Amino acid sequence: MAGIDEPTKPILEAWHSERNEPVIPSYWGPNMLVYGEISRLLFRMHRNVAAHMDAHKRLMARLQSVLAHEQAMMLELARAVEETTAKAAGQSKAGEPAPSDENLDRIFEHAGKAMQESGKMLTDIQLEALSLLQHYIEEAKGATSKSD
Repeated sequence: MAGIDEPTKPILEAWHSERNEPVIPSYWGPNMLVYGEISRLLFRMHRNVAAHMDAHKRLMARLQSVLAHEQAMMLELARAVEETTAKAAGQSKAGEPAPSDENLDRIFEHAGKAMQESGKMLTDIQLEALSLLQHYIEEAKGATSKSD
């Protein structure tokens, strides 16, 4: 019974005869060229992704600055409207004439111009991002033509 429970030891010669394969399989030779192409494609893709990330990072930074400017302008507009309405309420209690509508019209005209400027800035930023991507693409084409 002791012989049944013991693991059988492989015969060394039989093991070597089964494992007579070369270290590098013979089918790898032609495929090594494919692996080189794949690695070049991966490097090119990495460069393209890095270019896109750089362009979008710049785009987001510029958009953030425009939106911060727009938010500050809206806070200024809200403050001006509040001051004008407070003056109107205070002067009506004191019996003085209310502020003219010209002040409010001037405030909203200024806000409208600022919003138009913000819209133009946003469009300019997006066009700049597109031109930056176009530059990266042309640069990549130049690099691939040099490598060929």
